[in-house]
Amino acid sequence: MESLHEPNCFAAVDWQLAAHPPPATGLCFHPASSPSGTTDMTSKTEAIFTCKNFGSRWLPNEQPAVGINTVLKKQQGDTLLSLQFNDASLRDPRRGTGVWLAAEKNLRPGVKGTVAYNVGARDTLASVTADSTALGYNTSLKLAYQRNTDAWVVQETWNADKNNKLVGTYDFSRRQDLFSYEHTRGPLSVRDQDTMLSWQRKPFKAVVRGKAHDGGLKGATMALVVTHEFACSGLFLEPRGCGTKMKQLVASRTLAIPDGVSIEVKARKVRVKGPRGMLQRDFKHLAVDMFLTEEEGQKVLKVDCHFGKRKALASIRTCTSHVQNMITGVTKGYQYKMRLVYAHFPININIEDKGGKVEIRNFLGEKIVRVVNMLAGVTCERSSAVKDELILTGNDIELVSRSSALIHQKCLVKKKDIRKFLDGVYLSERATIPTAEE
Repeated sequence: MESLHEPNCFAAVDWQLAAHPPPATGLCFHPASSPSGTTDMTSKTEAIFTCKNFGSRWLPNEQPAVGINTVLKKQQGDTLLSLQFNDASLRDPRRGTGVWLAAEKNLRPGVKGTVAYNVGARDTLASVTADSTALGYNTSLKLAYQRNTDAWVVQETWNADKNNKLVGTYDFSRRQDLFSYEHTRGPLSVRDQDTMLSWQRKPFKAVVRGKAHDGGLKGATMALVVTHEFACSGLFLEPRGCGTKMKQLVASRTLAIPDGVSIEVKARKVRVKGPRGMLQRDFKHLAVDMFLTEEEGQKVLKVDCHFGKRKALASIRTCTSHVQNMITGVTKGYQYKMRLVYAHFPININIEDKGGKVEIRNFLGEKIVRVVNMLAGVTCERSSAVKDELILTGNDIELVSRSSALIHQKCLVKKKDIRKFLDGVYLSERATIPTAEE
């Protein structure tokens, strides 16, 4: 969008824009499946050399202007919605400088109406445009009204050919004529039909602008514009938060059930039976489907997740890993080994209740007796082969590891430098229970 009095001379980001369009904050793009939900994005790169004020050597005193102007368009039924922002919008997004929201609708063949709102200036611009289809000759006519300045403007554009255009504007409020002539030489376009991307380069574009009042011509400006344009159409526009998250229709993973093991699944409650006993676990907190089936004559447990995002899809592997640990526990069992570490005061261990309770004495010379009760199904015993070693065994890997952690946490050094005082009970090895053959 452009103000009625000051034409917009800025356009998009840098010379890499043809390959990397600027991101739109809070928006994401996906290929569209229906024309009613398509989104077009256009970004331009322009370096404008303006010849306005000349020095002694007939060189322009002003430096070339480079800016940003990106337009996002979405077709919603018979209405075209658009969002436009420029470099000033990116520098200060809170003020909304240079941000335009517009809605365009075809009133009749060749005639369209547009209503635009300037977020930064809080200004509204309404216009009606008639092109050559309605007028019958190679000219377009535009009538616009700007609310803040209460200005009515008539603009007529005459296209001599594809490369030459003459624009005349009359401002009724200021009684001022604006005119401009644009010449573009040899546009170069590249379009990819598969991805609906197009890149256009217009290396030479000359623009002559001028103002005229009742007293005559007041000033003229000539500019040389170098333009790179990137366009992308056929996109679907949707809001997003921290990142793009696409749902997958269905994701599944299977787990083979070995011989000698039986699994029961009911309402996401899994019960696994094997030679060493039985384990059960509830997976109701996961949004997955669990059921037993057969694949190539092998019984398998299948876990499905429908319409899941990234975290939901990750829970499939988590679920099968838990069941695999249960199968390993009822067939082989788990074994954790811990070592007693001390420098001066030897740690004394007393095991009671058939390995269900561990008493720790003389830790750092303290008289306190530390008692650790093993969790259900976990037993503790001394190692017959290695001095000062404890062996914890059980079917549930979580209960065995938690029991090991309870013993370790009971023997933590407090109020001393742990780099010097290394006494404690530390985990040294984790494995399955070895068989007689091993």
